[in-house]
Amino acid sequence: MTAAFRSWLAVLELDTSPRGRLLSRVLVATMAESSLMVAACEDPDDVAPIIDATIEWIGQLTE
Repeated sequence: MTAAFRSWLAVLELDTSPRGRLLSRVLVATMAESSLMVAACEDPDDVAPIIDATIEWIGQLTE
């Protein structure tokens, strides 16, 4: 999973400034929490809203 996060972050071309490093950490934390929430879902219908919210938040953070 870590390798997937790193390749995904590479696509975003974040810089190594403190702002870029913080954004990287926030994005990884968001993806990790989303993954944990999906893994904890007992009802498959609960997964799509988590994915949608994750995509929405990542979009807002990277605009």
